[in-house]
Amino acid sequence: MSPEEIERAILDWFADHCSNQTLAAQIRSAVPGEREVTNVGFFTALLIPESIAPFAARPSDGVAFEGCGLFAPELEPYADCILHSVKGRISSLEVCAIAEGHPLQVTSFEVRGVESNFVDLRHA
Repeated sequence: MSPEEIERAILDWFADHCSNQTLAAQIRSAVPGEREVTNVGFFTALLIPESIAPFAARPSDGVAFEGCGLFAPELEPYADCILHSVKGRISSLEVCAIAEGHPLQVTSFEVRGVESNFVDLRHA
């Protein structure tokens, strides 16, 4: 699978499970930029059009959104997916294996929800 396919599937999951319409618009319009590969996963910078407003009226310095995992035969048990933001704008996507495998070495995958500490913007 290409990194772009993985990134888009994860971003689509976040957008589909987001209660804030402005955040969802940012996620849907995100264009993957520079990618840094690590021993356990990768970070991808996300480019957002300036025309899309920040997702919070008083954006904090940074918020991380969790809630899904990348599941594949080559990952045990899965790779965690974290969407990072800075000042009300999503900034990067982090995908890292929990134990075994590397998310860029999968031949097939599924993105699905996992028990986590998902940030709800209604309380941020």
